[in-house]
This record gives sequence, C-alpha cells and structure tokens, in this order.
Amino acid sequence: MSNKMLETFETFFCHAFLALARLAVRHGFKFQQLNRQLKMAFVEAAREEVVKNGRAVSTSIIAAVSGLQRKDVDGLLGKVPRSAGQTVLYSKVISQWESNPEYLGADLLPRMLECSGFGNEFFRLVHSVSTDMNPYTILFDLERTGVVEKLGSKARLVARHYAPSQDVVQSLDLLAYDLNDLVRAVDQNVFYPQDGLNLHVTTRYDNIPIDKIDELREEVILQGSRAHEKIKEAISLYDSDVNPALGVSDKRARVAVGSFSFIEIDNKAEG
Repeated sequence: MSNKMLETFETFFCHAFLALARLAVRHGFKFQQLNRQLKMAFVEAAREEVVKNGRAVSTSIIAAVSGLQRKDVDGLLGKVPRSAGQTVLYSKVISQWESNPEYLGADLLPRMLECSGFGNEFFRLVHSVSTDMNPYTILFDLERTGVVEKLGSKARLVARHYAPSQDVVQSLDLLAYDLNDLVRAVDQNVFYPQDGLNLHVTTRYDNIPIDKIDELREEVILQGSRAHEKIKEAISLYDSDVNPALGVSDKRARVAVGSFSFIEIDNKAEG
C-alpha cells in the first residue's frame, strides 16, 4: 500500500471512529470498556477474511491477519455476539404482508389478519419469513410501536415501515446493519467495481433558516417514505418469498437500500 493510500485510510478511520466515539462518550462509555469489543471486531473480520480465502482458521493466522497477540485471539475467537436481527425480521414481515397475495384484499391492500389461536393467519405470515421467532412476540412489538393495531381477534397493518425510534436495542441493531451495508457498498464501489456498483447518494444543504426546520423535517420524511415505497415495490418483484413464480435457487442474494436524514442546528454565535 502506498503512503498516500495509507494516509487516506488513516484519515477515514479517524473520522469513522470519531462518529462512534461521539456516540460512546455521549452515553458514558469509556475507551477501556470498548477496547475488548474493538479487538473482538478485528478477530472476527480476520476470521471472515481467512475463511473467504479458503484457508483453515487458527490462532496463529488470525493473529497475523489482525495484528493482535495470540492471547487476545484465543480469548476472543468466536465470541462476537450475534445481532438478534429483529428489526430486519420485522421489516420482512411487513413486506410480506403488503406484497404477498395471500395477505392482500380484493383492493390489493394488506387485509386484516386473524391473530388469535395457534396457527392463525398472522402466525403463518411470520413463519413464512422465519420460524425462529415467536409470532406473538412480534405482534406485541409491532402493536407497541404503532405498526399494527389489534381489533378484536384481528390485526390491521397501519404503518408500512418499522422504525423503532424509541427502542434502544432495536435502533442500535438497525444502525449496526446499516453501517455494515454502507461500508461494504462503498468498499465495493471503490476497490471492487467489477463485482457491481451500488447506490451511494447523499443530499446536503447547509444554509437553511431555523424557522423552516420543522417544515423541512416533515417534508424529508414524507418524500423519503414515498421513495422507499416505490423501491420496495420494485425489489419485491424479484424476491422469491413474495413472488414464488421466480422459483427456488441454490444461491440467493440480499439487497439493502437504506435512507436516513439528520438535521444539525448550528449553535455558534455570529459575530
């Protein structure tokens, strides 16, 4: 790696780590508390790279690839906690509900589903996505977050997105997924374009009058949600769960399209 490329990577990692460090410091985490997690991440990344290249995993090779000492590798290999993935699962349940003809009404909109008793319609909906989660737990969370409304023995879909804005566990879970996908998308665009290019677009403006922020915030959320509805409709046509006519393939691909908005108020006094 050239000195220029090394400097570029070092600058990037400084800013990337700074974003996570701000989150940690704001919520009272010290470096010593997260040092083990950083080492764990390096061990796991090294393990993935070794496996991808068809080599046997061992303490020695993981230590060499990660730059960590063998004693650290011995204590951390295979210890990376797996994300529950609930946010992703819930989004897939919603997507099935609003796309699969089995759960649509005559107007092609998501219909109310029976949710009482074992093996009900909502039970089948969840198990069409995953058999690892309790359908009633998912129903409770979707109702709690305002995505689903229970009317007697039936459940009605009232929101088309699962956004756990006040749920710490699931919000950070979603953040972790998004960070992983964004980093891998840019890495592929820059260093492995032969594998296909990915969407990476961000819109920024920095001179918005403060009295327009609330209006603009609502508009961004509205337009972003509308855009995602169109993206979901397009992608669902290529998903075998939603469109069984595509058949079953030995190899499958995962497609992620994420969006976010952030408004930062400049509190610096003019003078």
